Amino acid sequence: MTVFCVVCIVFIQRHFDKVTRQMVGNLVPEINLLVNRIDGAIDLEEASEAVDSIAKALNIAVVLDPDQLRDVSTEWQFLDITGRVIEETLTASIQQIGNVEIGRIDGHRMVRMDIDTRHGNVYFVVRRSAVSASNPHQLLVIVGFTAILMTAVAFIFLQNQLRPIRRLAKASQAFGKGESIDFTPSGATEIRSAGEAFLEMRDRIEHNVAQRTLFLLSISHDLKTPLTRITLALHLLKKEQQVDELLQDVKAMTQMVDEFLDFVKGNVREDTEAADPIGIARRVVRAANGNGLSIELKITNDFPKDLIVSLRPLAIQRALTNLIENSRSFANAAILTMEFLPKEIRYIVEDDGPGIPIDLREEAKRPFTRLDTARGQNEWGGVGLGLSIAHNIAIEHGGSLELGSSPRLGGLKAEIVLPI
Repeated sequence: MTVFCVVCIVFIQRHFDKVTRQMVGNLVPEINLLVNRIDGAIDLEEASEAVDSIAKALNIAVVLDPDQLRDVSTEWQFLDITGRVIEETLTASIQQIGNVEIGRIDGHRMVRMDIDTRHGNVYFVVRRSAVSASNPHQLLVIVGFTAILMTAVAFIFLQNQLRPIRRLAKASQAFGKGESIDFTPSGATEIRSAGEAFLEMRDRIEHNVAQRTLFLLSISHDLKTPLTRITLALHLLKKEQQVDELLQDVKAMTQMVDEFLDFVKGNVREDTEAADPIGIARRVVRAANGNGLSIELKITNDFPKDLIVSLRPLAIQRALTNLIENSRSFANAAILTMEFLPKEIRYIVEDDGPGIPIDLREEAKRPFTRLDTARGQNEWGGVGLGLSIAHNIAIEHGGSLELGSSPRLGGLKAEIVLPI
């Protein structure tokens, strides 16, 4: 648009410059003819008679008496692209010329020039339309209107083409967060093809996730049945050291199956809903304290008390519970803090345990990872799904799980960052 306007302005300026010079060039011989007649006359009276008829035929007013001059209201304007050309051309073409005034006389646009003759200064007045195009602004208006019209058409066209792209991006972002929103391909052929490919991909992924989840749930439930029978049979046997060891193994296996179930439940996509993030934290702390773990909840002063966020509350509750259970396994004290930032909220779980080395923090988020050092195995350290479940839930909400060192308690600091 900018290049188009610049090219148009340059073209119009050169066009009217050439036309104006040509029209002024046609006027110069007529002025010279009148000047020669005035110079050839004996006195002003004879000069007036000599040029009167010729000036009327040429539509040029000749004023020999300065007292008969009328005021010229000059009106140099920024868009007057021919006025300066008129003055320059007349000055260069007529040797005896003096001042050139361009403006209005009695409301008419005129050009007045004074020329030194044998009988003194003689003033010639011609209409502006005789030396330049009468309405040069019309072309500018037409070009400007056309440019604005075409820009509006292009804008509307691009909006119609970009709208389905934005809808596709919105559907893709929602699917990445575990939501499946309605999407119908539209727009140009290429955009519709991309939309249809996205729908096919989404259907395949949802089918595969559903099949895997169903498979894992079935195996986990099937394992719990024989484990329960084994536990009952061991309890019926005589209390011996070997029986106690077997009960401990069965208990560990039962906990492993429970973790598998929690992990699979984390992949079952719960519908998002408007929820109170503070209420979720309070429920988690209340449940943890009821299970014998003393944990403190702290909420920063700038956290809005009535904030409502769109999320999956049961999944967030499960993630926080896993972080707190992780602290209970390796620490003696823990704190849950809630922080509010302009575009995100943070659930921060800190403890006084040994923490996790920097080089092992990313590995700790992976499923089935059990660290042998720092927060390593005790009597039974689980199967390494606690942090992984919290990490996956944060990712599904478009957030992240960040691990660090607690400045307050000296142990691990786990932060669930959720965008608002």
